[in-house]
Amino acid sequence: MKYNEIVGLETNVSEMGFGLWTLSTHGWGSITLEGASNILNEAFSLGVNLFDTADSYGNGYSEELIAEALSTVRKNIVISTKVGVDFYHSDVFGEDSNKKNFSPDYLIYSCEQSLRRLKTDYIDLFQMHYPNLTDVESDGAFEALERLKEQGKILTWGSAIEIDSDSREVCEILVSERDCQFFQLPYNPIEIDMLRTIEDNSTLTNLSIIARRTHFYGLLDSTFDRNMLLENKELLGELGGIGNPMKFVDKFIKICMEFDLDPEVVALRFPLQNQLVSAILPNITDSETLREFIGGLEENDLPEEITDLINDLMS
Repeated sequence: MKYNEIVGLETNVSEMGFGLWTLSTHGWGSITLEGASNILNEAFSLGVNLFDTADSYGNGYSEELIAEALSTVRKNIVISTKVGVDFYHSDVFGEDSNKKNFSPDYLIYSCEQSLRRLKTDYIDLFQMHYPNLTDVESDGAFEALERLKEQGKILTWGSAIEIDSDSREVCEILVSERDCQFFQLPYNPIEIDMLRTIEDNSTLTNLSIIARRTHFYGLLDSTFDRNMLLENKELLGELGGIGNPMKFVDKFIKICMEFDLDPEVVALRFPLQNQLVSAILPNITDSETLREFIGGLEENDLPEEITDLINDLMS
């Protein structure tokens, strides 16, 4: 396992992290507390030290999982959590699922609750959870984040970004005006525009990226039912905001076949070819996928030619 720098941290992070949404949120099947603890410990034993979660995953349950499984090795791991989905005052799976709260008091309160559930006195990476344009235009949230940093309760802060009509401007403001130090965002062979936007920002000087959705909703690792997707035109149109994603998925697979490479492995390694990307967060669901992905990272670097072809895929 290789380890890379994250801006604002003294500890380098494993190039593959573990996203706990697969263990604590709807749609991923059920796993016992013991089973979740076992796979987290297995990941740590195999060299993974970055564990990414959110306070709203399972209404705090995922943070409790980290404490249950990894509290004895706290100084040897990097905890990344998110704040802003106000599940304390709403049903995050019902009508209020998108209710956000980035007020200074709420950020400080939520941080304290996360520290309690994680059984730690500091959070390495603290992220705003999908802020919108109004959220990043307000000074209060950033004053609270800096206060938490000064108090040592968080080591560095950044933002998890979802792709929508305002996400480009949100990123530009966070980079240009807010001194944001890292982003977590979708980045894969199909969804590359957001990172290009960041790279094109002339004020970019010091920023780290954690890449999620590595396999584009499972379409690049065969966990998504392709036939079901093709029959569901509405869902097909929603994926990444791309008009016909299957066309680009097929092009990507064809490129991989020309180089006699496994598309799953290429998708896994592709984000790490970008110098801004410190770590990836593929969907780890069990011991088998964990070991499979780590094995994929141990293979040779991608040929520069295939990286160039993938970068031009959406042109």
